Amino acid sequence: MRLTCPCCGACASLEGWTLDSQARGLVAAVVKADLGEGVLDYLALFRDPKGAGLDFAEATKRIDALAAVKNQGQIPRESGPVPITGALIVRGMAEVVAQARKPGAKVMRPLKTHSYLWGVVANLAEQESAAEEERQEEARRNPYRQPRASQRPQVADRLSEQELVGGFAAVRQMLQTGLKGGSNDV
Repeated sequence: MRLTCPCCGACASLEGWTLDSQARGLVAAVVKADLGEGVLDYLALFRDPKGAGLDFAEATKRIDALAAVKNQGQIPRESGPVPITGALIVRGMAEVVAQARKPGAKVMRPLKTHSYLWGVVANLAEQESAAEEERQEEARRNPYRQPRASQRPQVADRLSEQELVGGFAAVRQMLQTGLKGGSNDV
């Protein structure tokens, strides 16, 4: 399989892109973290827009930090740990990237830490928690009433997450079979 760099146009096989051990480490970290394709857009925020790119080792370190928090299932905050999910991290990264792309953005690039993301994710988690409490209270007060459409779980959110997981599973399988020796150049 041949891949083309969207930035410089360089073309090489998947194996060629992973000849560098640090590049392999980054690809493995991205797949293992399982945080969706938006993680690459988020990583770009750590790159100085006027300077050099983000090297593989630094990018891997950033991905590993995201994966560690995802695996812990909580964000440490001054007010106490906030329980989170991988889906909240994905939504938070998308929100941070969207904010950074707005003219006059308050997101200062390059990012130095994940602190801004953790604030966004904690806010999303608190909003979800408040909405869940509201649904539970409504159900307690009136157990026979159907939830309003705005309170029903969103199937589209679950489907997009499932599609995302399926896509990364396919990439993981391609990498495993491609790196075990078979040449899949087209």
